[in-house]
Amino acid sequence: GPDLGRYEQLTALTKILYKMAQDSPQCAGAVWGRRLGIFQKALAKRLRDSELVSVDGCDDDEGQHFSAWPSTGTILLLRALGHIFPVTDKRHPVVTPALL
Repeated sequence: GPDLGRYEQLTALTKILYKMAQDSPQCAGAVWGRRLGIFQKALAKRLRDSELVSVDGCDDDEGQHFSAWPSTGTILLLRALGHIFPVTDKRHPVVTPALL
C-alpha cells in the first residue's frame, strides 16, 4: 500500500516470490534463469557502451551521466534472489549462475 516504504515493499515482494518459488520450483527456476541471462546480456552491453563513451570523451551531457553499473532494480532483485533460493546449494540451477 501507499504507507509502505521501499524496504517494506521489497520485503513483502520477496515473501511473495518465495511462496511462488515454493509452489512451483521448476517454473520459478526457469523464469529466474532467463532473467539472469537478460541481466548478464544487459550488463555486457553497458560495459561495451561504457568503453565507447570513455573513448569518445565526456564532453556532452549524456556521457557525464552514463554508468556501467546495473540499475537499482537489478541489484535489489539479485539481493532478493538470496532470500528466495538456497544459497548454500553449490549446484543450484539458479543460485550457481547468479554467483558466476
